[in-house]
Amino acid sequence: MIVAAQQAGQGVAIPSPYEIKHKYLDMKHTDMQAYVEKVKEDWGVYGCTIMSDGWTGPARLSMINFMDVIKEVGPSNVVHIVTDNGSAFVKAGEMMMEQYPIYWTPCAAHCIDLIFEDIGKQGSVANVINKTRKLTSYIYNHGWLLAHMRIFCQGDLVRPSATQFATNYITINSILNKKAGLRHFLQVRNEVVPTMPILYDMFHIMKEKISKLKGKKWLLKIINHRWDVTLSRPLHQAAHYLNPRYQYETGVGHNKELLSGLQHVINFRYYRKTLRTEITVRSRKSIPPAEWWNLHGDSAPNLQKIAMRILSQTASSSACERN
Repeated sequence: MIVAAQQAGQGVAIPSPYEIKHKYLDMKHTDMQAYVEKVKEDWGVYGCTIMSDGWTGPARLSMINFMDVIKEVGPSNVVHIVTDNGSAFVKAGEMMMEQYPIYWTPCAAHCIDLIFEDIGKQGSVANVINKTRKLTSYIYNHGWLLAHMRIFCQGDLVRPSATQFATNYITINSILNKKAGLRHFLQVRNEVVPTMPILYDMFHIMKEKISKLKGKKWLLKIINHRWDVTLSRPLHQAAHYLNPRYQYETGVGHNKELLSGLQHVINFRYYRKTLRTEITVRSRKSIPPAEWWNLHGDSAPNLQKIAMRILSQTASSSACERN
């Protein structure tokens, strides 16, 4: 607010602490309430995801009351809950699924972070990460060197974090980009979009590309283990099956894994012909999956409702898990 007043030039008074505390805070609270009410109106159509990061009490025990949150939002409005992958959350998720027709899934970002952690334990990778840490620490501990680096590289370096293992690889990528003369390193996207429709395909594309690399079977083994044991859930498979981007690809309709994930919902093959028109096929990759079903799924209303709710969800528990 102070910066905005400065940019406006002379004659614009900076608000007093009293105005910020009362007048402007009340205005912001009213605006936020209106925004929340608008979001609530979409719950019945698109459903919602309850996202939870890890909370601990004084005794360092996990704390969260899913049932109270579900009752507040409404069980019919909740499609699934996504949490950290700790054993306490896994057990709570299983208990919740027994009581409500709601899915629980582990946080995809946390699973990817665990994959990076496993990869980082390999000797050759650990050696590169250690060298990267030494390089960035040296630069950031010398102010004059840091200033010159920012001038010549036209940017900054992402420093390794002690907890988020993906940061190590982002830092390595940043250094490689600077070496190649690029201006910016990897940037996190700020827009909020549903990630459930693309998670299954993202992992399979990643595994396919890695399988073509020589001497990287150990890497593929790590990824397969995390996907099969920790992350993969029927909801991910159903979201991939219902995503119009992949509906008309050869073999999708007979993929046993995808059909197994969807068997509790509806047999999609029954509706396929009614949804296969020129405009629906042409628009399947140009608009968001949930919006596609909203526009073109009238001939299968039950499936339309299910697809819109599944494809509108996120796969990570909170923004702090993004790397």
